[in-house]
Amino acid sequence: MMSVSALTAEQAANPLINPPKTKFNMPAWDKIKPEHFEPAIEWAIEKAYAQIEEIKAVSLGDANYENIIEAYEFTGQDIGRIVSVLSYYTNNAITDELVDIEVEQGAKLSEFSAKVGTDVDLYERIKKVAKSDAPMNDVQRRLTDKAFKGFEEGPLSLGAEDQKKYLELQNELSRKTAQFGKNIKNHMDPSHKYGLKVVVPKAEIATRLAGVSADALKPFTDEATGDVIIGALPESMDILEQCQNRETRKAIHTNWTGRGNIGALNNDALASDIHHLKQQQAQLFGYDTVVDATIRPDKRAAGTPDNVLNILHRIRDVAFRASKDIYDKILVEAAADGITTYDADADDAARLCPWDLAYYANIVNKKAGGIDPEEEKKYFDVPVVMEGLKRSMKRRFGLVLEETKDFKMPHEDMQVFYSKKPSGEVDGIFIVDLYQRTTKRGGAWMDQMRPAGMVDGEWQVPITLVNCNYGVDKKSQLISFDSVETLYHEFGHGAHGHFSQKTPYQSLNSINISWDAVELPSQFNEVFAGLRRHFNSYARHAETNAKMPKKLYDKLTETKPSLQLLRQNEFGMLDLELYSNPNKISSMTAFNKAAFDRTQLIANKTDNVMVNQFSHIISGGYSSGYYSYVYADFMVSAMEDLFEKHGQKAVNAFKREFVSIGCLKTASEAFDNIYRALGEPVQPLSPDGYLRKNGYGKYLDAADAEGTSGPNVPFSFDFKRP
Repeated sequence: MMSVSALTAEQAANPLINPPKTKFNMPAWDKIKPEHFEPAIEWAIEKAYAQIEEIKAVSLGDANYENIIEAYEFTGQDIGRIVSVLSYYTNNAITDELVDIEVEQGAKLSEFSAKVGTDVDLYERIKKVAKSDAPMNDVQRRLTDKAFKGFEEGPLSLGAEDQKKYLELQNELSRKTAQFGKNIKNHMDPSHKYGLKVVVPKAEIATRLAGVSADALKPFTDEATGDVIIGALPESMDILEQCQNRETRKAIHTNWTGRGNIGALNNDALASDIHHLKQQQAQLFGYDTVVDATIRPDKRAAGTPDNVLNILHRIRDVAFRASKDIYDKILVEAAADGITTYDADADDAARLCPWDLAYYANIVNKKAGGIDPEEEKKYFDVPVVMEGLKRSMKRRFGLVLEETKDFKMPHEDMQVFYSKKPSGEVDGIFIVDLYQRTTKRGGAWMDQMRPAGMVDGEWQVPITLVNCNYGVDKKSQLISFDSVETLYHEFGHGAHGHFSQKTPYQSLNSINISWDAVELPSQFNEVFAGLRRHFNSYARHAETNAKMPKKLYDKLTETKPSLQLLRQNEFGMLDLELYSNPNKISSMTAFNKAAFDRTQLIANKTDNVMVNQFSHIISGGYSSGYYSYVYADFMVSAMEDLFEKHGQKAVNAFKREFVSIGCLKTASEAFDNIYRALGEPVQPLSPDGYLRKNGYGKYLDAADAEGTSGPNVPFSFDFKRP
């Protein structure tokens, strides 16, 4: 960092430019204000340009690893530091002002990246080192190849006019993706003028919300009026499991699915524009579509689009058959209320509708001996679950978490944990933000705020941000087992980011690996939440402290076909069909409905569609990559087999060969090394093994008997229902 004496008085007073001294260089959250970001980013960009000029001042004859590659790696670290703080605020403490700042500064950062990425003098020096015969160790070679490939595949490969076009497209993408997310956030905030909500006056609760427990309504109950105000929040779906009033169920479901689809905040045109901008960028680089640019053997563990599509077709065929059986069981229970069909042409009064599924599925589950959702939650109190998670992370990964009050955080809900080595030395920081707020984006996620590495000559421990969105009564803090698994999932990502500390370089210690493998640590960590002995240590009844009876535990954790597999497959198919289409799409709503109509057994007769709220593939990083969740399931299934055979040795090998490796190896190589470390032959990943192990065997057999999917059946987005 520049010395304080080199700064103006205004810069020296800016906590993002001249951060106050804090433990482990944690951001000074209590001093940062929105007006600090613009001058800080401008300062950081100016500093980075100066660093680039120093690199270019090295003659080609004197170019070597240290003065070119390593110097380039350390360039712009202040930009990353400041942007990570801005990213926190635009996700966890969103305001319209901050979103506008993000858009405006994003344009400046895009211009900076484009200028650096098209700097011929800089490229020539990086190329000189990359092509030289100078000896390098594996880490140095990896960093050099990464820098060289970034230029070879970046905007430098374009002509002057296309470089200008690339920057224009990037700026438009930054602006439109920010607006896409902003619209969804505002729809989810019931206090916003465009916020979506279902209001049930206190006097009507008994009839309109009949069957819904007081605990389920607490997070939505206005303390002053007693009215229930249900926003477009994930927790509103829990009410559907209990609500006997069908009209109320419809209102709540329509409200939830209305995000990004209704009124002034309708995202249809934005989603279409974003899709088209991404396709134009891919085409600038010589690819037909985003799918072709993204799913390549050098970028994705799955290898090729054909391989991914054949996998999804196999799963679609099998999951559709299983889902039909599940819907038939649901229909048996719904018949008592006059609902006798899921034929799309039937009248809604007799047709099983989307807002009915959770309610009747809950009845089916309870009749089969499953636990009532409200009773289930009584076993999972957030603070107790958190203690169980900490024990699991220590047992499985050697990750010791100790809460600290050393930092003043932006919100009182946030907890901070040190990760400590056996010696007591702090080797990482976890910021944990578990609860829902109207200023926080929905969902659950992990952010590698600061990868480990050298910054300004000083080793920086990693800072990892773990987010959930528990909409709970803070006095009871009771959640479902699905929510428990979500916490373990995000801490699996967190462990991945935390343990990547093998090099001095933040870019190699990041978890920016093949996108279809990045979900492996998170989904594998979910497995440990359900191991019976560990489960008993944290799953205690809130009123009696009793363990969950084995019969209920078995039902809760049993492996069986579910509607979730077809749902995830539909999302993955939608993503790939969308980004396989090179043309401008006039109506994303119509496109989505046509895609889902192939496999949806319960017809959606509204204009509320997934794509207009699908942040992962529209404004996030999962374009042509949502299949990753399904693909990671195959990897997790393989890890479960190794764990069953080798026990903790398999987890140790997983940590050593995959979780701790960062970007030093490809994800496929790192995964195969787990087998090698255990003395096992490397096994190819296959959907069939995963499906059979998870209860889909008879549906696989039926698909094979009818020849509707498999290695010899060509893929098509069109689907002939079995």
